[in-house]
Amino acid sequence: MQEMVIHQDFLSEDALLYELFFSGKKLNSFLITLKNTKFLIFFLTLFLLFNYCLFIYRSTHIQAAQGWGLNFRDIKEISTQTARLLSYIIPPYHHPILGGAARILMGSTLYGYIISEHTLYLGFLPLILGFLAFRRRKRFREYKFIIELCIFCFVFFLICSLHPYFSISRITFLFPSYFLFKVFPHIRAYVRFGILVIFSLSILGGLGFYFMVKERRKNITRLFFYLIFAFVIFEFGFFPPQSIYTFRIPQVYYWLKDVPDNIVVAEYPLDVESPNEFYRFYQTIHHKPLINGTLPGTYPNRVAKSLFKLSEHATVSVLSWMGVRYVLVHQDDYLKTELVEWIDELNKIEKNPGLKLVKNFPSQEVGQIDVYEVVAEPLLPKEEVYKDIETSIYKQ
Repeated sequence: MQEMVIHQDFLSEDALLYELFFSGKKLNSFLITLKNTKFLIFFLTLFLLFNYCLFIYRSTHIQAAQGWGLNFRDIKEISTQTARLLSYIIPPYHHPILGGAARILMGSTLYGYIISEHTLYLGFLPLILGFLAFRRRKRFREYKFIIELCIFCFVFFLICSLHPYFSISRITFLFPSYFLFKVFPHIRAYVRFGILVIFSLSILGGLGFYFMVKERRKNITRLFFYLIFAFVIFEFGFFPPQSIYTFRIPQVYYWLKDVPDNIVVAEYPLDVESPNEFYRFYQTIHHKPLINGTLPGTYPNRVAKSLFKLSEHATVSVLSWMGVRYVLVHQDDYLKTELVEWIDELNKIEKNPGLKLVKNFPSQEVGQIDVYEVVAEPLLPKEEVYKDIETSIYKQ
């Protein structure tokens, strides 16, 4: 029976593709069900609005030290988390043949900065098939609603995913993400609207492919299907497969994990310009609270900047008041800058009487990490630095 199915003519392949790409009857029944559930959608919307209002209320009481409260996010942060038009048009950077342009533009304002976020390539074949579905929407009237819905979603989510503003000379054009940020400041990665853009185009592309097969069934051969799939594999294939970058976890974090007390840890140099993702990743190993990870433009970041110089005795005293017991100093992060003031700062840290060297952990991956215990007496911070923080973790 299995051989009979495999060796059927291409009409069975048509039926298979029909089921794989788009099942009209199932989708139409779903849409009818959707239209008959208006009350359910209405009450679901009310439920979501209630939860959103509850979130806003709770966000106004969030501890300022966490750095992600509703009132503290900067629009510059979401600027790096929005899409660019070239992110949708240019093939991904990892493509061995077509990825050259993306590799050149990666990190620029024209393409984007984050590989995992700004790889949003739509593909020329899906665009062509989607355009074909748009042209055939009147001929296949039973699919007209879903086609127009997908086109609307495609355009809407595409515009919402773009940069909040675009300037030409002295004229600035504002995009929806700018206004959405004013209403929903806790949402930061508008580039992820690109997932819905790709999803909408996928439905349109599947419909376009189905319409083409439906209209030209007598003229389509198996070679046509093979060419289509070969082009899809060429356009979106990731070949040759590249190895995943791996590295060893520094032993200091396993040592820190075995420390029994629920202590607070600080890693230096403090990440005051932007959160250090490695500090966050290593936290999944040692499971200890960190003072790192503040966002620029926030009150906690302002506090972190006042504690940037670990060589000062006042800094260590404030760390003691905050409950910090161990400080991890990454020597390579100071030395690789080749700045005299940073190297001088590193040399002064070991001379600070408020710090006691516990152990050195050499590492080939990240360089030597020194562990210091905070032995200084707690000192109340300067009032002018903390006077605006009314709901701080330090007052608990």
